Amino acid sequence: MAARLPENERGRLDALRQTGLLDSLAEEEFDSLARLAAVVCETPIASVTLVDRQRQWFKAMVGLDASETPRDDAFCAHTILSQDILVVADARKDPRFADNPLVTGDPLIRFYAGVPLDDAQGYRLGALCVIDREPRQLSRAQLEGLTLIAEQAKKMINMRREQNMLDLAMKRSLVVDQQLRVNQELFHAFMDHSPFVAFLKDGEGKMVYYNQRCADWFRIGREEWLGKSDEELWSPEVAARLRANDRAVLGQWKALTIEEKMERAAPEGQTNAAEGCGPYHWRSYKFPFRDSDGRDHVASFAVDMSLEDEGRQIQIYQRELEEANAKLLELAVTDGLTGLRNRRAFEASLDHEYEVSLRYGHPLSLLMLDIDNFKSFNDTFGHQEGDRILCHVASLLDGNCRTTDMVARYGGEEFAIILPNTPKEAAADLAERFRWVIAESHVIRHQVTISIGLATLNASIASRSEFVEQADAALYQAKREGKNRVCVS
Repeated sequence: MAARLPENERGRLDALRQTGLLDSLAEEEFDSLARLAAVVCETPIASVTLVDRQRQWFKAMVGLDASETPRDDAFCAHTILSQDILVVADARKDPRFADNPLVTGDPLIRFYAGVPLDDAQGYRLGALCVIDREPRQLSRAQLEGLTLIAEQAKKMINMRREQNMLDLAMKRSLVVDQQLRVNQELFHAFMDHSPFVAFLKDGEGKMVYYNQRCADWFRIGREEWLGKSDEELWSPEVAARLRANDRAVLGQWKALTIEEKMERAAPEGQTNAAEGCGPYHWRSYKFPFRDSDGRDHVASFAVDMSLEDEGRQIQIYQRELEEANAKLLELAVTDGLTGLRNRRAFEASLDHEYEVSLRYGHPLSLLMLDIDNFKSFNDTFGHQEGDRILCHVASLLDGNCRTTDMVARYGGEEFAIILPNTPKEAAADLAERFRWVIAESHVIRHQVTISIGLATLNASIASRSEFVEQADAALYQAKREGKNRVCVS
């Protein structure tokens, strides 16, 4: 009889993920607890078990050559529902376990005792358990000893969760910093390719940013005007007009379109960055905004109106703006590490193919792929080597797909491939080809394998998200059945 799910199952699974223990390498500190439990309770089998969504996974195991078993068969899935230690004296006589495959078949469990392992928030993550192939009971001293060992296991799990959360926080901080840099690069890429002269002044009228087009027009360096006011750049008359325009934007707190003129050179005897420039006649589109620190700014986009053929120039601006947008779009949908399409591009493409398939009845298949044991690989060889593996797998997937397929990095070590107009049998063949190509390749001394889940759209699938969930469930099955394989939902 399969155990019911705890009422807090979603939070419990989140807490379990936060420990970072699932699918981690064997560790002596956990192995020693399992050995100690077996000695104290005089049982041939003992384990530190974590109860995952569809499996129980053994962080430490004594007496069995297994890393996991299905959750539906797990005694520990019942233990996490108990308030105290769960003892099953003879599983054959217990209606919950009498027909359990682990009782009727290998390893022929008869006796079981498990202590729930909960974290600091009270989530039951698994159990410390001892198992025998003969019916029996534990003495009071053995029960107390098993409980004390479980307390130590809890402390270790909680320490590991705290350390993992700290590591994740540090990694997220690095990711945020990297994302800020990426966003900054995207902003500069867009602004520098913009056909407009763009600049930004603070509330005091000092220049805090200008784009490459501005630097080119006024023949200045990228930082030459930063921190300077209009009075330092232009004649008093021009500076006064420009400052009055900016104050009007801030005073009315609305966007204004203003025509502005700048003279060719600085006043006699004055040295400034604008010397040698102009005369220019600009149409400026100015608008106010306030930054996160509450400071007011004026942003300006300016179009040169001094050219004779204004219509032609506007066409040039439009073409250049379209080119800039195209470059920006390419950056926005590309994974920076692997060069594949990113999660955003995948979602958009799947939305389109899903609608096409429903409208015209074309077959549509989806592959979800995951690099096997990638976390352990990263822990052993480092993230730089892990990045090389990600790029290696991405290159092989991209190089072996069809022109109609779409390969994307879904997140972390997971990839997705959309297979338009592809029925299940053909998709399974393609998936097997991807799996074989990866398994037969080597990156220096490392062999890499992938697990693949396949889903094909059918009448029972009610939504695009359910379509992804089916492929993801098939991927999980491939992991559970031993990895380096293809499973079909």
